[in-house]
Amino acid sequence: LLQKGAQVVLCSHLGRPDPATETAEEMQQFSLAPVAQLLLQELGPESFTGLAADCIGSAAESGVQGLMPGQACLLENLRFHTGEATNDAAFVQQLAALADVYVNDAFGVSHREQASVTGVLSHMAACYPGLLMQAELRFLHRTCTTPERPFGVVIGGAKVRDKIKVLEALIHKADVLLVGGRMAFTFLAAEGVAVGKTQIEEDWLEVRAAGCWWNVSLCQGSTHACRRSRQGHHALLGTVFYWLEVLCI
Repeated sequence: LLQKGAQVVLCSHLGRPDPATETAEEMQQFSLAPVAQLLLQELGPESFTGLAADCIGSAAESGVQGLMPGQACLLENLRFHTGEATNDAAFVQQLAALADVYVNDAFGVSHREQASVTGVLSHMAACYPGLLMQAELRFLHRTCTTPERPFGVVIGGAKVRDKIKVLEALIHKADVLLVGGRMAFTFLAAEGVAVGKTQIEEDWLEVRAAGCWWNVSLCQGSTHACRRSRQGHHALLGTVFYWLEVLCI
């Protein structure tokens, strides 16, 4: 884009700052300043103009307005504003006003209904997937349509609500489905397994009680004692995969 003379406005987030409870000073540990330093090294001062002090408002506007063709700037952490996570209309309008064309290269957050992911789309003249997004989608399409067998899927995360649609799609395709991370404990709790003080999604326990979840088998401590689920596929949940997550951090 820079080589073709575009004026590029980069936006992203880092960590989990909480603007509702933290001061601006406390949130500075999540500043994108280190990212700006890397961009400066990669692009050089002629192409990268620096980090704007905010992602909306006058600070962001001045950073964008100062761009020349073939230059890029970086907006400060989107999560410094509650409007990013809540997809607030006022925040969306201010963010969308900074650009005309939208390119999403953040595959890892594209399942979220957030301002920078879905909110700004209707305000843009055109929207495109980035190069990384295209590569991820090609890999996902190829893997899910013509997988090599046996086809195993490992999926983790904190929230069932964020992954439930993915799980519903994959359980019919995978030979083995391994669920780890914190969300595994919601599944375990729904089956009556004690999870101590681990945070779970209480509202999803009611969904399970209504019979809306798959009949999955639970494996605690051993991956060799699983029964087949109603669909005939293995679905493994339990502490083994929680340990795996911890070891990988």
